[in-house]
Amino acid sequence: SHVLEHVEDFPRALREIHRVLRPGGLLHVRVPFGLMPSLLNPFHRRAFSEVSVRSILAMDSDAAKIPWRLVAMERVPVRELSFTLERA
Repeated sequence: SHVLEHVEDFPRALREIHRVLRPGGLLHVRVPFGLMPSLLNPFHRRAFSEVSVRSILAMDSDAAKIPWRLVAMERVPVRELSFTLERA
């Protein structure tokens, strides 16, 4: 919870999480939602939205080459985004 927005090398972090999670395992993530919380915190390396999560999983990058399945995503009160990924 509230870690991934601080990670410098996001694709590498997803690869490592994928490596240690068994097939079918779930990754539950909660991050600040939108640009404003990230602009206010100098330690945030990225902003998250529903669109950015889907594009990270779909784009042609190291992170997208890892087989994840988006199980759930919802906006949580107080400017947070919660999503669950399943390791394929």
